[in-house]
Amino acid sequence: MIENLFFRISRGLNYILNAKGKHGIHSPVLFNFLNLHLKNTLKNLDRNQRILNALITCFKIQSVYMEKEILLPDSIPVQLDHKNTADLVIVHSESFLDKELMQTQKTQIIAILGLNKNSSNLKSFIHLRKSKKVTFSLDMWTIGILICNYPSLKQDFILRNFF
Repeated sequence: MIENLFFRISRGLNYILNAKGKHGIHSPVLFNFLNLHLKNTLKNLDRNQRILNALITCFKIQSVYMEKEILLPDSIPVQLDHKNTADLVIVHSESFLDKELMQTQKTQIIAILGLNKNSSNLKSFIHLRKSKKVTFSLDMWTIGILICNYPSLKQDFILRNFF
């Protein structure tokens, strides 16, 4: 209990000190995601649903794997798929293992929900971020986004909430 409290306080301070606003980040991928897709999502959805909705529209996601059922807007037609072959993998914990990441050869997006709920989720995100297959990572406090096999240079961002 005290460990978790200490983790959340120290992680919160670290996040505040290192997070950048959208004007401090110069990446065409992130600019496109934030300004063209995230800004135009439905306002009645919660934060994570808006981010996932923007990911699906920005990267033209066709198939999704969800560790636990979450509500995605009906207006987005996606089919459920297996973890290794889905375009977007949504997990709530550290259950997404490195060896499963290594099997995919196509561009795949991994969204870790509840990134700062406990230290194991954050450690899993940091461990996966260091992989050579992960070319883009985005820490948005409640959700961590990893893009594997994306044709760009390696980019790691910590983004302050702006919407």
